[in-house]
Amino acid sequence: MNDERIDEIIVKIKQDDENAFRELFFILHQPVYRFIYRMINDSEISKDLTQDTFIRFWNSRKILDISQSPTAYIYKIGKNLTLNHIQRNVKLSRLEDIKKVSDYSVNVHLYDEYDNKELIKDLNNALQLLPERCRMVFVLSRFNEMKYTEIAEVMGTSLQTVKNQMNKALGLLRKHLDVHKD
Repeated sequence: MNDERIDEIIVKIKQDDENAFRELFFILHQPVYRFIYRMINDSEISKDLTQDTFIRFWNSRKILDISQSPTAYIYKIGKNLTLNHIQRNVKLSRLEDIKKVSDYSVNVHLYDEYDNKELIKDLNNALQLLPERCRMVFVLSRFNEMKYTEIAEVMGTSLQTVKNQMNKALGLLRKHLDVHKD
């Protein structure tokens, strides 16, 4: 789905077009669900928070700024709802809360070959070793296929910070996965 089509859909949503909203929902529902699930690792709560994300987006349709990325706006709503949920409901110690927020899993297709399984296992382990912001930038970019500008909006940071965090993440991942070099 290209940005022009999403912009067309947003114009219709601003005019209370429920069919356009349904179309946007079907386009972004799964990626937003996966994004939320990576933060809390709970399927049912992720489904609820994803639904709440789109409800909140629909309720704010009249004030949508067409010049801003609607995709980034939806992810930002999802991130904020998820973080609020964690703050309200997680009964773990403060350190465990931080770990849970930053505990992203990687959805990578598993292959039968032993080497690929080891690489995937090592990639998951390496991702867990990344600082939280690096991991979040990497996951949003590589697994959610978001542009750096959208990531900056979602994270509430500058474009340069996103670039720096991605470079740091890639460098650290290369270092951790060096054993898989051919």
